[in-house]
Amino acid sequence: MGEVLSLFTKPENDLEYSYLLINAFKKASAFNISSQVMKLSDDYYVHDLKVVKSYWSNLAQKKESSPIELIQREASLTYGEDKLYIFCHHPFEAYLLAGHLIQKKSFGFYFSQNSRVENFYGNLSLDHWFDSCRYLDELFNKENILVSERKANKKHYNQMEKMFQGLGLSKISDFKSIHAVDLQRRFSKYVGMLWDWTYPNISSECHEENLDLFQYDRDVALHGFVWKSLKIESAPTVKKDLDYPLSHWDHIKEELINSFDKLLRFKQVLSPNRLVLVDWRLTLFDLEQCSTLIRFKHPLCLLQDQKKGYVSLLSQFQFAFDSLQGELNQHYQDYDYFDVAHFCGWSIEVKETLSPSSLNNELFSNLEEMVIDQDIEAFQNRIKGSINRYSVLRIDIPSLDYKDLKEPGEAIVPVVTESLRPFFIFESPISIEESQITERRFIERTSSDWWVRWDSRELFRDYYMGLVHNELLYLYKDHLNRWYKHGLFS
Repeated sequence: MGEVLSLFTKPENDLEYSYLLINAFKKASAFNISSQVMKLSDDYYVHDLKVVKSYWSNLAQKKESSPIELIQREASLTYGEDKLYIFCHHPFEAYLLAGHLIQKKSFGFYFSQNSRVENFYGNLSLDHWFDSCRYLDELFNKENILVSERKANKKHYNQMEKMFQGLGLSKISDFKSIHAVDLQRRFSKYVGMLWDWTYPNISSECHEENLDLFQYDRDVALHGFVWKSLKIESAPTVKKDLDYPLSHWDHIKEELINSFDKLLRFKQVLSPNRLVLVDWRLTLFDLEQCSTLIRFKHPLCLLQDQKKGYVSLLSQFQFAFDSLQGELNQHYQDYDYFDVAHFCGWSIEVKETLSPSSLNNELFSNLEEMVIDQDIEAFQNRIKGSINRYSVLRIDIPSLDYKDLKEPGEAIVPVVTESLRPFFIFESPISIEESQITERRFIERTSSDWWVRWDSRELFRDYYMGLVHNELLYLYKDHLNRWYKHGLFS
């Protein structure tokens, strides 16, 4: 099979797990691994790894390691090796595993996708599953979470237990093939959600969510599970009351720099701590308040940004200000006396920080390499969009038989096992006449998005190495036998 070009794929050092459950907690080191931590019980704390994915992935690349290895080291240094650590795709999945492992007095690192872990996860009893569901109800009752969805859940649990007993089911894996929508239709929406939480990987494949490939949506990833993150104790907050209203960014910018300087007085934002989420709450001339959340794509070191004139902070604050100003102008457009929103003050509150150990901040002895890497990281915090990675993805795809497209009298060319790649790819294919090709050699057939076209042959290309006017070119022929040059070998 050929290769599909320009599709997104995970790099080798990608962080493939979404959450880490730890049966330990230290107040002083609560945010060493992630800026968002949820307390599931007095013993279990779940760390959201996706919100700090860029930090651990970039750090792993610098240290020539993997994100998982670095997180394991950070966790061991913080909590010790005699604790239970579960890398997983959903908090409830980890909670089910943790209850079983603690009973067996098993500790160390476990991964939900590991075949051995998957095996005993599937063998967990349904009694254990129902006990975990009932505990989750108690937790949600305390926090007033999903109240309407859980109204008749006790009755539904009893009905499910009777149904499973009648079917002779005793293990979690026995109802793995049941669809969440069927459970939801038979019992309730909440029961369907519980199934989603039990097998998050399967439910992710079943739900048709139109998400951007480069974004992470927690609501979709959690399938309705309500995330309650721990808050920073005595969150750093700076307030500013202006002597006169301001409306233009150039004037607000100077006052913001003074507020940033005041933030540096708080130890929670000093190195090795990094900013992840900031709440900027502005007060309008009529004393109405507007709040805008500013999340940094890469956790920001405030001291390093200060040395560069707060260029990253100011960039993100300006994006937020321009967006807010546009919304307010539209809101006040019917007021005759109003031309632009005026602000008479604001407060800046640090909502989330990442506090990795100093060991994970010692990156390079080579200063030049470190500066280059820091510039790339800082650049992510100075742009509005995201930096995306593209690469070639090898994938098995169904294709038409080569015999169907061969020319009359043309011999079937065997597929070359080792793909050849040109030195240079043209910006767009250029049409040529077949008569210009003096020699050619078949390389491969490629396709992309064949499933979205009525006639899938439109997206097939047969690639050749061909000689045209003494140039060795990267050629392809479409299903209508039209020829194009797409690149240059030499």
